[in-house]
Amino acid sequence: MGDGGPRGDGPRPAADLTVSSPTPPGVGYTGQVKPEHKTSSLNRLKTVRGHLDAVIRMVEEEQYCPDIMKQVSALEGSLEGVNRVLLQNHIETCVLEHVEAGRSEQVVDELMETLRYTPTKGTR
Repeated sequence: MGDGGPRGDGPRPAADLTVSSPTPPGVGYTGQVKPEHKTSSLNRLKTVRGHLDAVIRMVEEEQYCPDIMKQVSALEGSLEGVNRVLLQNHIETCVLEHVEAGRSEQVVDELMETLRYTPTKGTR
């Protein structure tokens, strides 16, 4: 296994994680994250971080590929769980607030865009 560079000559630069906001004009974000959803999301993400470190070690140690793949799949499931929590928060706060303010058409557009980032597998 190489070091990740195009010629195996060192690590690749960090990916650009800049994400353009899918929020349509006029909807806006009010910064409402329920404490229980924030705590749940952060706890899940911190668990994923630790799990990811373990999977990286597995690759570095050249462990059996199916074992690594199983762990990658588990990571994907954990990240999907974070997305479910964030979607729930979004619906309970932003979507509800904007519908009550009469901006339902804009919210539908935003929600349809948001659903592109939600889990594709069934609920666990």
